[in-house]
Amino acid sequence: MNPDRATLNFLNSFPEKARDRGESLQQEGAVTQIFGNHLFIQGRVEDSTGTYRTSLRLQGNRWFGSSTAEDDIVAGACMYATMVERMHRGEDLPESPNEFDDTPIIDIIEEKLGRELDDKEAEFVGKLEKRYRRYVIEGEIHDHDLVRLNPRWEIVSYEPLELWPIPPGDILEFWNYIAYAFYKKKLPYAGFLDAVTDLSGVQKKMHEWEREREVAAWYDRIESVNERPPIDKPVIVEFRLLSTINEARVEFKESNGDWSPLREK
Repeated sequence: MNPDRATLNFLNSFPEKARDRGESLQQEGAVTQIFGNHLFIQGRVEDSTGTYRTSLRLQGNRWFGSSTAEDDIVAGACMYATMVERMHRGEDLPESPNEFDDTPIIDIIEEKLGRELDDKEAEFVGKLEKRYRRYVIEGEIHDHDLVRLNPRWEIVSYEPLELWPIPPGDILEFWNYIAYAFYKKKLPYAGFLDAVTDLSGVQKKMHEWEREREVAAWYDRIESVNERPPIDKPVIVEFRLLSTINEARVEFKESNGDWSPLREK
């Protein structure tokens, strides 16, 4: 694909150090994901300093870009590599990220099953593709995304979920992490997707990460207790359990005080 004036201006806008690094990244295959059209491009670039997302948008006759990399040279290199990869792909640039090795996920599932998906199954795959496309663009996944894949998933927060130790590299890896999240909560998922689900493989990836998070959480709890101000004088408290046919309740009293019901604060 021969670059037009807008593309050349965009590539030449980066300092030489960023251009050289970006050229090397593209040649090394570091642009591990790219999709879009003639107006908007999304990419993922794996640099030695980390994995970053890039966005390129054509406004009028000028390209504008952004990257999740904080370092200016790395960010420029990632955007440069994304644009060069777009030129290299030409008309073969996928319009969506829902492919694995340039094969649509629905084709992979049907090949594994040895049959075509029925309408209900194809509809579910469509929902999964929408969730993945949103994740690729926004870099986040939420409870309200998962409830669309399983109505029994509970919405407890509007904060992003942490479902993986490292971001999934493709839609199949994305699905496997979600399947593991369902498995952990004892929620069923569409059986036909067993053909592309490897729960044991995901468990191996997750075990050490989950253990590290659990240890870190305990350290935080211990630290929060240590930071509490000391109690000037210990308080002696008595507790008793009252049980009747209709209810059971716990009461407490301090020293010579009266018994009071224990209520949750």
